[in-house]
Amino acid sequence: MQIQVIPVAGDWKLAVDFGTAFTAAAVAEDNAITDVAFGGCPVLPSAVALDAAGQILTGWEALDWGRTNPHSVLRQPKREVSAGAKVRLDGTTVLVADVVVAVLNRILVEEASRRSGRPPSDVVFCHPATWTGAESGEISAAAAARGIPGLSFVAEPLAAAMHYFGGCPAPGCAQGGSSASGAGELVICDFGAGLGVTVIRRSDGLPAIAGRPSADDEFGGDDLDERMMDLLADRAYEADPRLWDSLTKAQPEPTAELALVRSRVTHARETLSSLLHTDIAVPGYGASFRVTRREFEAAAKQDFERMVALTETAITLAGLTPTGLSAVALAGAVSRTPAVSDVLATRLSVLPWMPTDPKVPVAHGALLTGIAGAASAAGETTRPSVGPQHYRVFDPDNDDWLNT
Repeated sequence: MQIQVIPVAGDWKLAVDFGTAFTAAAVAEDNAITDVAFGGCPVLPSAVALDAAGQILTGWEALDWGRTNPHSVLRQPKREVSAGAKVRLDGTTVLVADVVVAVLNRILVEEASRRSGRPPSDVVFCHPATWTGAESGEISAAAAARGIPGLSFVAEPLAAAMHYFGGCPAPGCAQGGSSASGAGELVICDFGAGLGVTVIRRSDGLPAIAGRPSADDEFGGDDLDERMMDLLADRAYEADPRLWDSLTKAQPEPTAELALVRSRVTHARETLSSLLHTDIAVPGYGASFRVTRREFEAAAKQDFERMVALTETAITLAGLTPTGLSAVALAGAVSRTPAVSDVLATRLSVLPWMPTDPKVPVAHGALLTGIAGAASAAGETTRPSVGPQHYRVFDPDNDDWLNT
């Protein structure tokens, strides 16, 4: 398949993979795909917060503000998206769609500024396969109110499948010559802050969802972090139980020390994707505590079984058998955990494809020819304008919109 990501010279296209915990984005320009960097980081936290002036903060700034103002931050807005959904941020009610679009608008503004303010020819928003027109319509309306009309929408597994089926023109991308081009069906297992499994078939050369996607938004990286936390607790409690209790017992608000420990636990769990052991430092203790990959995988065995069960359900709903698959591909940050690939390979008798960067498949695939147009759910294809970052909030006492 010949890839043409930008048919008109000088145009550029933006794809945003709005994740539960982190957002990734990619740009198609000059018939190539490049990843968007956020201050040197390949991902942006999906978190949003409302500051003292009523402005919506996004990304790392939102998380920083939330450390001292915990009631003003929404760390995973994607979980709250539904028709008309609202949340309370520091006593003010805001539309969830508005804060989602705040993240989108930040990326759009920053990328346009790198191109002398020139707007993109298209903005593609990637969403869960379980979303309906209600969710995408909500995001589309909020985007239009910010001067971003005509969003294209594509389901995340469809975009990931295009990345694997069609090959990717991004420099150095491991899927540049993917053998998935010959696969009949492709199972996409997207394991991040949540878990989604979708079976994909080809339809007129483009990927199409087979059966019904299976998803568990309440199961993801946080659950695996809890297994790491349990292992750490065993060691720390044995060394000094009173100190561990003082760090972890219920407080009116999470302490900075506990937040630091949890951050280190997440980093340690990610480190075990490439190393056989990791050391975790805990405030107040004189020595770090070592956790090995083997004991982590043993502690998380039931979690991996839960992942396989959901995968087998999606396969069955597509009318297939778990042992008759031609290809399995992974996406999402947690899929880097070696046990994810190992357990799936054992149960499905297929070695899953694993991208070098698990956040790449969705954003890259959304930029490939035909996929956005085929899956677009709303809006005309007008060139979006790029405006200043102003957001609407409203006062719940009188339900009157205030423009900040």
